[in-house]
Amino acid sequence: WDTHPWGGCTKACGGGVQQRTVSCWNITDMTEVNSTYCSADEKPAPQQACATSPCAQLVRWTLSEWGACNADCDGGQKTRS
Repeated sequence: WDTHPWGGCTKACGGGVQQRTVSCWNITDMTEVNSTYCSADEKPAPQQACATSPCAQLVRWTLSEWGACNADCDGGQKTRS
């Protein structure tokens, strides 16, 4: 078996996949042959997981300052957005 380099990951985070070409070669004359000539049990993986870390949150809550109280006494409220 001959393996080519891994390709790029399909995602930057959150679980992607990398792929590569895996070929069967005749080592006597160094030619590529049908994969049935190579042992399937020994074939290297043609893909693997990549960028398995969770993605960072791209949104977050933001709060404004508290506004003035709506009453001078007896349980007024302050609001913010």
